[in-house]
Amino acid sequence: MTLFLALAFGQDASTCTTSVSAAELAQVLADAEAAYIDLDEAAFLDHVDSAFIRTPCLDAPARSELAARIHRVVAVRRWAEAPEQAALSLRAAARAAPELGVDGLVGPSHPLARGWDPAPVRTERLAAPTHGELHLDGQPARRRAVDAPVLAQWVDGEHVRFTALLVPGASLPTYDAVPLARAPLRWTAAGTAVGAGALYGLAWSQSQRFDDPALDADTLRSVQARTNGLLVGSSGLLLASVTTGILSIVVR
Repeated sequence: MTLFLALAFGQDASTCTTSVSAAELAQVLADAEAAYIDLDEAAFLDHVDSAFIRTPCLDAPARSELAARIHRVVAVRRWAEAPEQAALSLRAAARAAPELGVDGLVGPSHPLARGWDPAPVRTERLAAPTHGELHLDGQPARRRAVDAPVLAQWVDGEHVRFTALLVPGASLPTYDAVPLARAPLRWTAAGTAVGAGALYGLAWSQSQRFDDPALDADTLRSVQARTNGLLVGSSGLLLASVTTGILSIVVR
């Protein structure tokens, strides 16, 4: 693994001595891009290293364009030594900000110019944080592209708990997560609660017909049976909602 990769993907936020704003990081990336266009290799490499040392120290959520520019610089930096990995980074940039493009950074005949592909890829679900939310490539997200690099952040209110540029397949930094087993239980609890409310509303609507003097005895019994059935169904769904809600708290 090269020094660049160690800096880009191995830097830990605990080593940050000061926070870095998105505007500051964007300027470093702009300097790297300008150096690349000017064919100043030494300055380009210096600015790239500086950008990735700063990335874990971001003090605010990154926007999609910033995430895309990071991936794009990785692609340019790695093209000569690892073209397949560079292509993955370029496609990650394209998915994050399709409108950014690569024109102006590389010439039209460069292989990277033909690799700008925002097509969706296979994803995997991530556990939600117990508080706050995950941001992937500049957007709140719960699904991560499989076998693709990603700029991951744990955003908790006004605080960024971590920022990490991860190689394909690398694990996210440790965070307080809701076990994935809880998520279906919570959705079930919510869905059955909605269903219970809907059935109760229908039961109440049916009960309003009891005072209709035009109903004969047979019709009244039919209305009563439907009302009772709806109430029983509503009670059953409510019980299921409460049970799954409790399980979603205690299940680990």
